[in-house]
Amino acid sequence: MKKYQDEEITQINLLKYSLNYLNLISNKGIDTAKSSLCYLTPWAETPGYGKLIFKINPYRFFLKNVIIKIKYILSVLNCFNYILIDYSLKKKFNTVIISWAKEKDFINGFYKDRYFQLQNNETEGVLWYLIYLDKKLPEVNINNTKLIYRTKTNFFIKLYKFILTFISLSIENGISFSKILHYFSSLTIFGNIVSDFIINDYKNIDYSKIIIPYEGQPFQNIVFNNIKNLNKEIKTIGFSHSALLPLPLNMIYRNGAPDILKVSGSSQYNYLVKYLNWPENRIEMIPSFRYRKNNNEKIDGFIFFPYFLNSIKKISNQLEYFLKKSKNYSLNSLIIRNHPSKLNSTKHIKLEKELNKILNKYSDKFDNKGNKFSIFIGATTSIILALEKKIDVVHICENPLFELYNKNIWEYLDITELTPNLYIYKLNKFENYITFESENLKLEDYF
Repeated sequence: MKKYQDEEITQINLLKYSLNYLNLISNKGIDTAKSSLCYLTPWAETPGYGKLIFKINPYRFFLKNVIIKIKYILSVLNCFNYILIDYSLKKKFNTVIISWAKEKDFINGFYKDRYFQLQNNETEGVLWYLIYLDKKLPEVNINNTKLIYRTKTNFFIKLYKFILTFISLSIENGISFSKILHYFSSLTIFGNIVSDFIINDYKNIDYSKIIIPYEGQPFQNIVFNNIKNLNKEIKTIGFSHSALLPLPLNMIYRNGAPDILKVSGSSQYNYLVKYLNWPENRIEMIPSFRYRKNNNEKIDGFIFFPYFLNSIKKISNQLEYFLKKSKNYSLNSLIIRNHPSKLNSTKHIKLEKELNKILNKYSDKFDNKGNKFSIFIGATTSIILALEKKIDVVHICENPLFELYNKNIWEYLDITELTPNLYIYKLNKFENYITFESENLKLEDYF
Protein backbone atom coordinates (compact mmCIF):
# COMPACT_ATOMS: atom_id res chain seq x y z
CA MET A 1 0.00 0.00 0.00
CA LYS A 2 1.43 3.37 -1.03
CA LYS A 3 0.59 6.95 -0.28
CA TYR A 4 1.25 10.06 -2.28
CA GLN A 5 0.23 13.47 -0.91
CA ASP A 6 -2.01 11.70 1.65
CA GLU A 7 -3.80 9.81 -1.13
CA GLU A 8 -3.85 6.06 -0.56
CA ILE A 9 -2.87 4.22 -3.73
CA THR A 10 -4.42 0.77 -3.97
CA GLN A 11 -5.17 -1.63 -6.80
CA ILE A 12 -8.81 -0.54 -6.67
CA ASN A 13 -7.77 3.10 -7.01
CA LEU A 14 -5.53 2.27 -9.97
CA LEU A 15 -8.36 0.35 -11.63
CA LYS A 16 -10.70 3.35 -11.23
CA TYR A 17 -8.00 5.78 -12.36
CA SER A 18 -7.26 3.68 -15.47
CA LEU A 19 -10.93 3.44 -16.48
CA ASN A 20 -11.39 7.19 -16.02
CA TYR A 21 -8.18 7.90 -17.93
CA LEU A 22 -9.27 5.82 -20.93
CA ASN A 23 -12.68 7.50 -20.97
CA LEU A 24 -11.05 10.92 -20.83
CA ILE A 25 -8.66 10.09 -23.65
CA SER A 26 -11.47 8.70 -25.79
CA ASN A 27 -13.56 11.85 -25.24
CA LYS A 28 -10.60 13.90 -26.50
CA GLY A 29 -10.79 12.11 -29.84
CA ILE A 30 -7.76 9.88 -29.31
CA ASP A 31 -8.13 6.30 -30.51
CA THR A 32 -7.56 4.10 -27.45
CA ALA A 33 -7.11 1.07 -29.74
CA LYS A 34 -3.81 2.34 -31.11
CA SER A 35 -2.58 4.61 -28.32
CA SER A 36 0.62 3.30 -26.71
CA LEU A 37 -0.25 5.28 -23.57
CA CYS A 38 -3.51 3.36 -23.21
CA TYR A 39 -1.70 0.02 -23.10
CA LEU A 40 -1.32 0.03 -19.32
CA THR A 41 1.17 -2.62 -18.20
CA PRO A 42 2.13 -2.72 -14.51
CA TRP A 43 4.59 -5.58 -15.23
CA ALA A 44 6.64 -4.11 -18.13
CA GLU A 45 8.22 -0.75 -18.91
CA THR A 46 5.96 0.51 -21.68
CA PRO A 47 4.69 4.09 -22.11
CA GLY A 48 1.55 2.93 -20.28
CA TYR A 49 3.70 1.76 -17.36
CA GLY A 50 5.29 5.21 -17.34
CA LYS A 51 1.82 6.69 -17.09
CA LEU A 52 1.02 4.54 -14.05
CA ILE A 53 4.20 5.28 -12.08
CA PHE A 54 3.81 8.98 -12.90
CA LYS A 55 0.34 8.80 -11.36
CA ILE A 56 1.79 7.25 -8.19
CA ASN A 57 4.53 9.87 -7.77
CA PRO A 58 5.08 12.46 -10.55
CA TYR A 59 8.15 13.97 -8.90
CA ARG A 60 10.01 10.72 -8.32
CA PHE A 61 9.13 9.13 -11.67
CA PHE A 62 9.07 12.14 -14.02
CA LEU A 63 12.46 11.38 -15.59
CA LYS A 64 11.83 7.63 -15.85
CA ASN A 65 8.51 8.32 -17.56
CA VAL A 66 10.23 10.56 -20.13
CA ILE A 67 13.01 8.01 -20.75
CA ILE A 68 10.49 5.22 -21.41
CA LYS A 69 8.62 7.37 -23.93
CA ILE A 70 11.84 8.32 -25.75
CA LYS A 71 12.89 4.65 -25.84
CA TYR A 72 9.65 3.67 -27.58
CA ILE A 73 9.89 6.58 -30.01
CA LEU A 74 13.43 5.57 -31.01
CA SER A 75 12.30 1.95 -31.30
CA VAL A 76 10.07 3.02 -34.20
CA LEU A 77 13.25 2.69 -36.29
CA ASN A 78 13.18 -1.09 -35.80
CA CYS A 79 9.59 -1.39 -37.01
CA PHE A 80 10.69 -0.90 -40.62
CA ASN A 81 12.56 -4.23 -40.61
CA TYR A 82 9.41 -6.35 -40.88
CA ILE A 83 8.40 -8.18 -44.02
CA LEU A 84 5.70 -10.77 -44.77
CA ILE A 85 6.94 -14.16 -45.95
CA ASP A 86 4.11 -16.07 -47.63
CA TYR A 87 4.15 -19.88 -47.50
CA SER A 88 0.44 -20.20 -48.34
CA LEU A 89 -0.61 -21.48 -51.74
CA LYS A 90 -4.34 -21.73 -51.10
CA LYS A 91 -6.05 -18.38 -51.51
CA LYS A 92 -9.29 -18.98 -49.61
CA PHE A 93 -9.49 -19.51 -45.87
CA ASN A 94 -12.43 -19.31 -43.47
CA THR A 95 -10.43 -18.24 -40.44
CA VAL A 96 -7.28 -16.28 -39.66
CA ILE A 97 -5.23 -16.75 -36.48
CA ILE A 98 -2.49 -14.27 -35.51
CA SER A 99 0.00 -15.68 -33.04
CA TRP A 100 3.72 -15.81 -32.20
CA ALA A 101 6.34 -18.39 -33.14
CA LYS A 102 9.94 -19.39 -32.53
CA GLU A 103 12.09 -21.85 -34.45
CA LYS A 104 11.53 -24.53 -31.78
CA ASP A 105 7.76 -24.37 -32.46
CA PHE A 106 8.36 -25.97 -35.88
CA ILE A 107 8.89 -29.74 -35.89
CA ASN A 108 9.47 -31.46 -39.24
CA GLY A 109 8.12 -28.35 -40.92
CA PHE A 110 4.86 -28.26 -38.95
CA TYR A 111 4.07 -25.44 -36.55
CA LYS A 112 2.59 -26.16 -33.11
CA ASP A 113 0.99 -23.18 -31.42
CA ARG A 114 1.81 -22.93 -27.71
CA TYR A 115 -1.48 -21.17 -26.85
CA PHE A 116 -3.93 -23.43 -28.66
CA GLN A 117 -1.79 -26.60 -28.47
CA LEU A 118 -2.69 -27.26 -32.11
CA GLN A 119 -0.54 -27.94 -35.16
CA ASN A 120 -1.18 -26.02 -38.35
CA ASN A 121 -1.70 -29.27 -40.27
CA GLU A 122 -4.65 -29.99 -37.92
CA THR A 123 -6.47 -26.76 -38.75
CA GLU A 124 -7.99 -27.02 -42.21
CA GLY A 125 -9.41 -23.73 -43.45
CA VAL A 126 -7.20 -21.68 -41.08
CA LEU A 127 -4.50 -19.26 -42.21
CA TRP A 128 -1.80 -18.65 -39.60
CA TYR A 129 -0.05 -15.28 -39.43
CA LEU A 130 2.93 -15.84 -37.14
CA ILE A 131 4.99 -13.03 -35.63
CA TYR A 132 8.34 -14.79 -35.84
CA LEU A 133 10.71 -14.06 -32.95
CA ASP A 134 13.94 -15.80 -34.05
CA LYS A 135 16.53 -14.94 -36.67
CA LYS A 136 16.89 -18.31 -38.40
CA LEU A 137 13.91 -19.09 -40.61
CA PRO A 138 12.19 -22.42 -39.96
CA GLU A 139 11.37 -25.18 -42.39
CA VAL A 140 7.68 -24.83 -43.33
CA ASN A 141 5.97 -27.81 -44.96
CA ILE A 142 2.34 -26.75 -45.12
CA ASN A 143 0.67 -24.04 -47.17
CA ASN A 144 -1.43 -22.23 -44.55
CA THR A 145 1.28 -20.14 -42.92
CA LYS A 146 2.67 -16.62 -43.28
CA LEU A 147 5.57 -15.29 -41.24
CA ILE A 148 5.89 -11.69 -40.09
CA TYR A 149 9.67 -11.67 -40.07
CA ARG A 150 12.20 -9.11 -38.90
CA THR A 151 15.03 -8.64 -41.39
CA LYS A 152 18.13 -6.48 -41.38
CA THR A 153 17.57 -3.08 -42.99
CA ASN A 154 20.02 -0.30 -43.78
CA PHE A 155 20.01 2.31 -41.00
CA PHE A 156 19.57 5.23 -43.41
CA ILE A 157 16.58 3.57 -45.04
CA LYS A 158 15.05 3.13 -41.59
CA LEU A 159 15.86 6.73 -40.69
CA TYR A 160 14.21 7.95 -43.91
CA LYS A 161 11.06 5.93 -43.13
CA PHE A 162 11.14 7.14 -39.51
CA ILE A 163 11.11 10.80 -40.63
CA LEU A 164 8.51 10.13 -43.32
CA THR A 165 6.24 8.34 -40.83
CA PHE A 166 6.55 11.19 -38.32
CA ILE A 167 5.68 13.80 -40.95
CA SER A 168 2.77 11.72 -42.27
CA LEU A 169 1.45 11.12 -38.74
CA SER A 170 1.72 14.81 -37.89
CA ILE A 171 -0.19 15.89 -41.00
CA GLU A 172 -2.82 13.18 -40.54
CA ASN A 173 -3.47 14.32 -36.95
CA GLY A 174 -3.40 18.07 -37.57
CA ILE A 175 0.01 18.47 -35.91
CA SER A 176 -1.61 17.58 -32.59
CA PHE A 177 1.19 17.08 -30.05
CA SER A 178 -1.11 15.00 -27.86
CA LYS A 179 -2.02 12.56 -30.65
CA ILE A 180 1.59 12.32 -31.81
CA LEU A 181 2.59 11.43 -28.24
CA HIS A 182 -0.02 8.66 -28.20
CA TYR A 183 0.61 7.30 -31.71
CA PHE A 184 4.30 7.80 -32.50
CA SER A 185 5.57 4.76 -30.64
CA SER A 186 6.92 1.39 -31.75
CA LEU A 187 3.85 -0.28 -30.22
CA THR A 188 1.50 1.66 -32.50
CA ILE A 189 3.66 1.71 -35.64
CA PHE A 190 4.23 -2.06 -35.39
CA GLY A 191 0.45 -2.45 -35.04
CA ASN A 192 -0.11 -0.42 -38.19
CA ILE A 193 2.40 -2.56 -40.11
CA VAL A 194 0.84 -5.86 -38.99
CA SER A 195 -2.62 -4.48 -39.77
CA ASP A 196 -1.50 -3.47 -43.28
CA PHE A 197 -0.29 -7.04 -43.93
CA ILE A 198 -3.67 -8.44 -42.85
CA ILE A 199 -5.82 -5.84 -44.63
CA ASN A 200 -3.91 -6.10 -47.91
CA ASP A 201 -4.34 -9.88 -47.90
CA TYR A 202 -8.06 -9.73 -47.14
CA LYS A 203 -8.89 -8.78 -50.72
CA ASN A 204 -7.53 -12.16 -51.88
CA ILE A 205 -8.49 -14.37 -48.92
CA ASP A 206 -11.97 -13.17 -47.91
CA TYR A 207 -12.09 -14.85 -44.49
CA SER A 208 -15.03 -14.46 -42.08
CA LYS A 209 -13.33 -14.84 -38.71
CA ILE A 210 -10.10 -13.65 -37.08
CA ILE A 211 -8.74 -15.05 -33.80
CA ILE A 212 -5.91 -13.72 -31.62
CA PRO A 213 -4.49 -14.94 -28.28
CA TYR A 214 -5.56 -11.65 -26.74
CA GLU A 215 -3.49 -9.53 -24.37
CA GLY A 216 -4.89 -6.08 -25.13
CA GLN A 217 -1.75 -5.14 -27.06
CA PRO A 218 -2.05 -2.15 -29.42
CA PHE A 219 -1.32 -4.24 -32.53
CA GLN A 220 -4.17 -6.61 -31.61
CA ASN A 221 -6.67 -3.80 -31.11
CA ILE A 222 -5.50 -2.04 -34.28
CA VAL A 223 -5.98 -5.21 -36.35
CA PHE A 224 -9.43 -5.88 -34.88
CA ASN A 225 -10.51 -2.26 -35.31
CA ASN A 226 -9.30 -1.95 -38.90
CA ILE A 227 -10.84 -5.29 -39.90
CA LYS A 228 -14.22 -4.22 -38.51
CA ASN A 229 -13.96 -0.91 -40.38
CA LEU A 230 -13.28 -2.89 -43.56
CA ASN A 231 -16.12 -5.38 -43.08
CA LYS A 232 -18.40 -5.32 -40.04
CA GLU A 233 -19.48 -8.91 -40.75
CA ILE A 234 -16.06 -10.34 -39.92
CA LYS A 235 -16.17 -11.85 -36.43
CA THR A 236 -13.25 -10.87 -34.20
CA ILE A 237 -12.40 -13.26 -31.35
CA GLY A 238 -9.93 -12.84 -28.54
CA PHE A 239 -8.64 -15.82 -26.60
CA SER A 240 -7.40 -15.24 -23.04
CA HIS A 241 -4.88 -18.05 -23.18
CA SER A 242 -3.90 -18.08 -19.50
CA ALA A 243 -5.14 -16.65 -16.22
CA LEU A 244 -5.23 -12.88 -15.79
CA LEU A 245 -2.29 -11.03 -14.27
CA PRO A 246 -2.64 -9.58 -10.72
CA LEU A 247 -3.47 -6.10 -12.04
CA PRO A 248 -4.48 -6.68 -15.69
CA LEU A 249 -5.04 -3.09 -16.78
CA ASN A 250 -3.99 -4.08 -20.31
CA MET A 251 -7.27 -5.98 -20.57
CA ILE A 252 -9.58 -3.04 -19.91
CA TYR A 253 -12.40 -3.04 -22.46
CA ARG A 254 -11.79 -0.30 -25.01
CA ASN A 255 -11.88 0.50 -28.71
CA GLY A 256 -10.54 -2.41 -30.76
CA ALA A 257 -11.65 -5.05 -28.27
CA PRO A 258 -12.84 -8.27 -29.93
CA ASP A 259 -16.49 -9.07 -30.54
CA ILE A 260 -16.08 -12.03 -28.19
CA LEU A 261 -13.41 -12.77 -25.60
CA LYS A 262 -13.03 -16.47 -24.72
CA VAL A 263 -11.85 -17.15 -21.16
CA SER A 264 -11.23 -20.40 -19.32
CA GLY A 265 -12.50 -19.66 -15.82
CA SER A 266 -15.40 -18.07 -13.97
CA SER A 267 -13.06 -15.95 -11.82
CA GLN A 268 -11.61 -14.40 -14.97
CA TYR A 269 -15.11 -13.72 -16.25
CA ASN A 270 -16.13 -12.06 -12.96
CA TYR A 271 -13.02 -9.87 -12.79
CA LEU A 272 -13.35 -8.69 -16.40
CA VAL A 273 -16.98 -7.68 -15.88
CA LYS A 274 -16.64 -6.17 -12.41
CA TYR A 275 -13.34 -4.31 -12.73
CA LEU A 276 -12.39 -3.99 -16.42
CA ASN A 277 -15.70 -2.79 -17.89
CA TRP A 278 -16.38 -5.78 -20.18
CA PRO A 279 -20.03 -6.27 -21.17
CA GLU A 280 -21.22 -9.70 -20.03
CA ASN A 281 -22.40 -10.60 -23.53
CA ARG A 282 -18.88 -10.07 -24.94
CA ILE A 283 -17.33 -12.88 -22.85
CA GLU A 284 -17.72 -16.64 -23.28
CA MET A 285 -16.29 -19.38 -21.09
CA ILE A 286 -14.49 -22.35 -22.64
CA PRO A 287 -12.04 -24.97 -21.35
CA SER A 288 -8.37 -24.06 -21.51
CA PHE A 289 -6.74 -24.96 -24.82
CA ARG A 290 -3.29 -24.16 -23.48
CA TYR A 291 -3.35 -26.22 -20.28
CA ARG A 292 -4.71 -29.77 -20.15
CA LYS A 293 -5.32 -32.23 -17.31
CA ASN A 294 -2.95 -34.71 -18.88
CA ASN A 295 -0.15 -32.13 -19.20
CA ASN A 296 2.69 -33.47 -17.05
CA GLU A 297 4.97 -30.45 -17.30
CA LYS A 298 6.70 -30.05 -13.94
CA ILE A 299 6.15 -26.66 -12.32
CA ASP A 300 6.95 -27.41 -8.69
CA GLY A 301 10.46 -27.11 -7.24
CA PHE A 302 11.47 -23.97 -9.16
CA ILE A 303 12.23 -20.30 -8.61
CA PHE A 304 10.64 -18.60 -11.61
CA PHE A 305 12.16 -15.35 -12.86
CA PRO A 306 10.00 -12.64 -14.43
CA TYR A 307 10.64 -10.86 -17.71
CA PHE A 308 11.08 -7.55 -15.91
CA LEU A 309 12.93 -7.00 -12.64
CA ASN A 310 14.42 -4.05 -10.78
CA SER A 311 16.22 -4.75 -7.52
CA ILE A 312 18.47 -7.78 -7.17
CA LYS A 313 19.07 -6.87 -3.53
CA LYS A 314 15.37 -6.73 -2.63
CA ILE A 315 14.66 -10.10 -4.25
CA SER A 316 17.71 -11.73 -2.64
CA ASN A 317 16.78 -10.41 0.80
CA GLN A 318 13.26 -11.79 0.54
CA LEU A 319 14.46 -15.25 -0.47
CA GLU A 320 16.98 -15.30 2.35
CA TYR A 321 14.32 -14.23 4.87
CA PHE A 322 11.98 -17.01 3.73
CA LEU A 323 14.66 -19.72 3.95
CA LYS A 324 15.95 -18.45 7.28
CA LYS A 325 12.45 -18.73 8.79
CA SER A 326 11.82 -22.21 7.34
CA LYS A 327 12.44 -25.38 9.33
CA ASN A 328 15.32 -27.67 8.44
CA TYR A 329 14.48 -30.31 5.81
CA SER A 330 10.96 -28.90 5.38
CA LEU A 331 11.18 -27.79 1.74
CA ASN A 332 11.52 -29.61 -1.56
CA SER A 333 14.68 -28.67 -3.46
CA LEU A 334 14.60 -25.61 -5.73
CA ILE A 335 16.05 -24.99 -9.17
CA ILE A 336 16.22 -21.54 -10.72
CA ARG A 337 14.34 -21.13 -14.00
CA ASN A 338 15.18 -17.93 -15.84
CA HIS A 339 12.67 -16.27 -18.14
CA PRO A 340 13.18 -17.77 -21.65
CA SER A 341 13.48 -14.31 -23.21
CA LYS A 342 16.10 -13.16 -20.68
CA LEU A 343 18.71 -15.92 -20.86
CA ASN A 344 21.36 -13.39 -21.93
CA SER A 345 20.25 -10.56 -19.64
CA THR A 346 23.11 -9.35 -17.43
CA LYS A 347 20.73 -8.48 -14.60
CA HIS A 348 18.96 -11.85 -14.72
CA ILE A 349 22.26 -13.74 -14.80
CA LYS A 350 23.53 -11.75 -11.82
CA LEU A 351 20.32 -12.46 -9.88
CA GLU A 352 20.65 -16.17 -10.66
CA LYS A 353 24.18 -16.22 -9.21
CA GLU A 354 23.06 -14.37 -6.06
CA LEU A 355 20.11 -16.69 -5.45
CA ASN A 356 22.20 -19.81 -6.00
CA LYS A 357 24.58 -18.58 -3.28
CA ILE A 358 21.63 -18.21 -0.91
CA LEU A 359 20.27 -21.67 -1.79
CA ASN A 360 23.69 -23.20 -1.04
CA LYS A 361 23.94 -21.26 2.22
CA TYR A 362 20.63 -22.71 3.43
CA SER A 363 20.99 -26.19 1.95
CA ASP A 364 19.90 -27.74 5.26
CA LYS A 365 16.35 -26.42 4.64
CA PHE A 366 15.81 -28.81 1.72
CA ASP A 367 14.83 -32.43 1.42
CA ASN A 368 13.34 -34.47 -1.41
CA LYS A 369 10.38 -35.26 0.85
CA GLY A 370 9.75 -31.60 1.72
CA ASN A 371 6.67 -29.53 0.95
CA LYS A 372 5.72 -29.29 -2.74
CA PHE A 373 5.98 -25.63 -3.74
CA SER A 374 7.53 -23.09 -6.11
CA ILE A 375 8.71 -19.51 -5.72
CA PHE A 376 7.60 -16.86 -8.21
CA ILE A 377 9.14 -13.41 -8.60
CA GLY A 378 7.18 -10.45 -9.93
CA ALA A 379 3.90 -10.38 -11.86
CA THR A 380 3.10 -13.69 -13.54
CA THR A 381 0.03 -15.76 -14.39
CA SER A 382 2.03 -18.93 -13.66
CA ILE A 383 1.12 -18.41 -10.00
CA ILE A 384 -2.49 -19.28 -10.81
CA LEU A 385 -1.48 -22.27 -12.92
CA ALA A 386 0.62 -23.64 -10.05
CA LEU A 387 -2.22 -23.14 -7.57
CA GLU A 388 -4.70 -24.86 -9.90
CA LYS A 389 -2.22 -27.76 -10.08
CA LYS A 390 -2.38 -27.90 -6.24
CA ILE A 391 1.13 -26.56 -5.76
CA ASP A 392 1.75 -24.09 -2.95
CA VAL A 393 3.19 -20.75 -4.01
CA VAL A 394 5.64 -18.34 -2.43
CA HIS A 395 5.52 -14.95 -4.13
CA ILE A 396 8.30 -12.36 -3.99
CA CYS A 397 6.91 -8.97 -5.01
CA GLU A 398 9.22 -6.07 -5.78
CA ASN A 399 6.14 -3.87 -6.04
CA PRO A 400 3.07 -5.46 -4.40
CA LEU A 401 0.82 -2.71 -5.75
CA PHE A 402 1.48 -3.99 -9.28
CA GLU A 403 2.37 -7.63 -8.68
CA LEU A 404 0.28 -9.04 -5.80
CA TYR A 405 -2.91 -11.05 -6.27
CA ASN A 406 -5.05 -9.13 -3.78
CA LYS A 407 -7.29 -11.48 -1.78
CA ASN A 408 -9.89 -8.72 -1.45
CA ILE A 409 -10.28 -8.65 -5.24
CA TRP A 410 -9.45 -12.17 -6.42
CA GLU A 411 -11.74 -15.04 -5.43
CA TYR A 412 -10.83 -18.22 -3.54
CA LEU A 413 -7.30 -17.15 -2.59
CA ASP A 414 -5.83 -17.53 0.89
CA ILE A 415 -2.82 -15.24 1.20
CA THR A 416 -0.41 -14.97 4.12
CA GLU A 417 1.86 -11.95 4.32
CA LEU A 418 5.34 -12.74 5.67
CA THR A 419 6.78 -9.32 4.83
CA PRO A 420 5.43 -6.44 2.70
CA ASN A 421 7.25 -8.07 -0.24
CA LEU A 422 6.80 -11.77 0.55
CA TYR A 423 3.58 -13.82 0.46
CA ILE A 424 2.34 -17.40 0.61
CA TYR A 425 -0.66 -18.39 -1.53
CA LYS A 426 -3.10 -21.24 -1.31
CA LEU A 427 -6.21 -21.88 -3.40
CA ASN A 428 -9.36 -23.08 -1.60
CA LYS A 429 -11.50 -23.85 -4.66
CA PHE A 430 -10.18 -25.29 -7.90
CA GLU A 431 -10.81 -24.79 -11.64
CA ASN A 432 -12.42 -21.40 -11.24
CA TYR A 433 -9.41 -19.63 -12.76
CA ILE A 434 -8.49 -22.31 -15.30
CA THR A 435 -10.87 -25.06 -16.42
CA PHE A 436 -8.91 -28.11 -17.56
CA GLU A 437 -9.98 -30.71 -20.10
CA SER A 438 -8.23 -34.03 -20.62
CA GLU A 439 -9.19 -34.74 -24.23
CA ASN A 440 -7.90 -32.97 -27.29
CA LEU A 441 -9.97 -29.91 -28.13
CA LYS A 442 -11.02 -28.97 -31.64
CA LEU A 443 -10.84 -25.35 -32.71
CA GLU A 444 -14.12 -25.48 -34.62
CA ASP A 445 -16.02 -26.67 -31.52
CA TYR A 446 -15.20 -23.52 -29.51
CA PHE A 447 -14.29 -20.84 -32.05
